[in-house]
Amino acid sequence: MSVFTRPKKVKPGQRKRWHYEFRIRGACYRGAPPEARTKWQAEQAETQIRQQVYEGKFGGLAIAPRLKDFIDEIYLPWAKANKRSCRDDFWRSGVLIEYFGKQRMDEIAPFQIERFKHERRAGLTWRGTQRTPASVNRELEVLSRPKIIAYNSSSYVAIAARRASGASGKTLSSHDNGLVL
Repeated sequence: MSVFTRPKKVKPGQRKRWHYEFRIRGACYRGAPPEARTKWQAEQAETQIRQQVYEGKFGGLAIAPRLKDFIDEIYLPWAKANKRSCRDDFWRSGVLIEYFGKQRMDEIAPFQIERFKHERRAGLTWRGTQRTPASVNRELEVLSRPKIIAYNSSSYVAIAARRASGASGKTLSSHDNGLVL
């Protein structure tokens, strides 16, 4: 069982709050069950949440799409219809799909983006010269635009709601879903 308290030292006027944290199939679930006053209650709440995750009932939310699927099915058709520079987006998105393609959109962390920038900048072009920071930034522009489109479309509700429910350990109400948008 992975339950623990925060804060470790309780100040006067504060109460000890129990938290849980566990991973299933690469997804991290953490939160603080509000009803848990003792360690035993926190372990029971964690067991219930873990069982809901195994049954696919936790949160009742859709899983965020993989970056490759989102770019191929939503972003590139949008770019073709709305941008003059869509040819650049086609080949620049290929670089991003190579690096981030298997990850879901909500799993791409800022640290991974910085690592991509560093590795891409250190690589050589087909001419044998070092890649400029501007060309790496142009490739990252293609990564930021699908996130904006996902935010404006209904698919982002599932992404943001999954992140919020995984972080807080609760499902979002219809009012909270409206606030996410």
